[in-house]
Amino acid sequence: MSIDWIFGEYKILKKLATGGMAEVFLAKRIGMKGFEKLLAIKRILPQFAQNEEFIAMFIDEAKLAAKLNHRNIVQIYDFGSHQGSYYIAMEYVFGKDLRSVLKKSKEGWQRLPLAQCAYIITEAAKGLEYAHTLRDVSGKSLQIIHRDISPQNILLSYEGEVAVADFGIAKAASQSTETRVGVLKGKILYMSPEQAWGKMIDRRSDLYSLGVVLYEMVTNRKIFDADSEFSMLEKVRNAEVPFPPDVFADLPGDFLHIVKKALEKNPENRYQSAHEMRVDLENYLLTTQERLNEMVISDYLKKLFREEIEEEKKILTESTKILVEKPALVEGVVKPERHEPEKRSVPKSVPERKNKRAFLFPIPVNMVIILILCLLAGAATFYLLTRQHQEIEPPTPIEQPRVVEEVPQTDLLTQGPRLLHENKQLSLLRQIQRLPNGERQNINIKVLECFAHLKRFVVDRDKASKQPWGQLYKSLEHSNDRSATPLLLKIAKDSDNYTRLYAVTLLGRMGDQRAIDDLQKIAKSDPNRGIRKSAAKSIALIRRR
Repeated sequence: MSIDWIFGEYKILKKLATGGMAEVFLAKRIGMKGFEKLLAIKRILPQFAQNEEFIAMFIDEAKLAAKLNHRNIVQIYDFGSHQGSYYIAMEYVFGKDLRSVLKKSKEGWQRLPLAQCAYIITEAAKGLEYAHTLRDVSGKSLQIIHRDISPQNILLSYEGEVAVADFGIAKAASQSTETRVGVLKGKILYMSPEQAWGKMIDRRSDLYSLGVVLYEMVTNRKIFDADSEFSMLEKVRNAEVPFPPDVFADLPGDFLHIVKKALEKNPENRYQSAHEMRVDLENYLLTTQERLNEMVISDYLKKLFREEIEEEKKILTESTKILVEKPALVEGVVKPERHEPEKRSVPKSVPERKNKRAFLFPIPVNMVIILILCLLAGAATFYLLTRQHQEIEPPTPIEQPRVVEEVPQTDLLTQGPRLLHENKQLSLLRQIQRLPNGERQNINIKVLECFAHLKRFVVDRDKASKQPWGQLYKSLEHSNDRSATPLLLKIAKDSDNYTRLYAVTLLGRMGDQRAIDDLQKIAKSDPNRGIRKSAAKSIALIRRR
C-alpha cells in the first residue's frame, strides 16, 4: 500500500517489511533544485523505542554497517533520531529478497537453475569475505560476524546485483554491547550447530548458514522440518543433514562436495574462510561453461516478477498523494502541514461564537480524550472483575508428597538443585521415575525450573540422562494437572532464550487456558522472533483443545 508522510528529512512512500526489532520503509529524500534520492528507512519498532538493550543493538548496527563499503553489502547513508525514534537510512535495493525469489519459483513449479544458485552464493560470499577480513585504521581485524545469514537477508536487485543486508545482530570485536555466551540470536533454522548451542562462534558459523541457504536453493525445501521451535532447535544442534537421492543424485560431484563441506557439523572440517568457499564455487562455474553475470540473473527475475515490477514502478513514479497511514502521535512521525481554507464571511444568523465555545479543543483532541477515558474505565472494570474472581476461587489443595525408599520427597525438593549441580542428575531422575504418576507429577513441577536452566549444560551432555528426562517431559506434557502453569509462566520471562522457548512450548502442550493472556503478550513483545512464533503456535494449540 502506498502511503505518504514526513519523517524528519524524508518522505515515507511505502512500508516494505517488519522484522523482529525494526520496520523498513521506502522513502525519498528531497534536496535543493529538484534533487531526489530513494532510500530505505529502517526504524526501531515503537514497542522497543524505550528498550535500552534494543537501542544499543540498533546503534551498534548503524556504527558497524557504516564501516562496510562493498558492492555486495547494503550501504548505510545516515543514522539519527527523530522524535525519540531511532532510524537508519540505507541503500534501497529495487528488487526482492532471496526468500521471495525461492517462494515465487516454487509456486511456478520451477527451480532456480543450478549455475545461478552458485553465482548468487558466490556474490554473497564476496560480501562476507570483505566483512570478515575488514580491519580498522590501525590494521587491527574487526572480527565481524554477521550471525543472521538467511534468504531474507540476501537481496537481489532486478538488475541482477546481489547484496547482503541486515547486520542487525552482527558481532564485531569493538562493539559496545557484548554478546553473552548461551544467548541465541538469529533465525534458528539457519544457525550453525555451535551457534544453536550458544557457544562462542567465528566466521565459519556464517559459512555454515550460507551453506544452509545454498541447500534450500538447490532442493527447494527447508533443510530441517519440525513441528515446534523446540524440536527444530534440537535438529539444528544435531546437524544431521538429509541428502535426498531424488535431488542430489543428479548433482555434479564438485557441486555436491561444496554443499557438504559447507554443512560440516565440525567447524574444523568446514570451509575456513568465505574466500575458500567462493573459489570453489567459481571453479565449479568454470566447468559449466555458462556465462553467468548480472544480466542472466536480471532476466530471470524480470520474467519471474513481471507483474510485481510494473506495480512497484507505479508506486515509485506516481504523483505524491497525502495519505497518512497512522496518526503521527502513534507512529512517532510528523504529519504533513495542512493548508487552511480561505476565510469567508459568515451570515449573522450563524451562531459562530457558540460553536467556538462548544469545543474547548479541536475535534481530534476531543476524540483522543474520550478514547483514553473509555480505556481507563475498561481497565478498572477488568481489575474489579479479576479481583472478585480471585477472592471467590477457593485455593487449590496441595497434595503432600510421599516418601521414596532412597531419599524422602522433601529431600528431593530441597536437594534437587544441589544434586543437579553436582552432576548427580541421573540419580535424581531415577528416583523420581520410581514414584507413582501422581506423586511424580508434583516432583516434576518442583524440579522443572532447575532442569530448565541446567538442561543445556548437564542433561544435553549426559547421554544416560536423556531418556529419563524425556519421559519426565512427556509425563508433564500429557498431564491434566495444571498446577505447573504459574511456574512455567515465570520461566517464560527468563533472560535466557532457550529457557523461554522451553517454557512457551510446554505451555502449549499442556493446554491450560489460563496461559493464553501471557502467551499473547509474549507473542507480541518477546525480542526473539522464534519465541514469538512458538508462543503463537502454543495459543493456537490451546484453543484447539
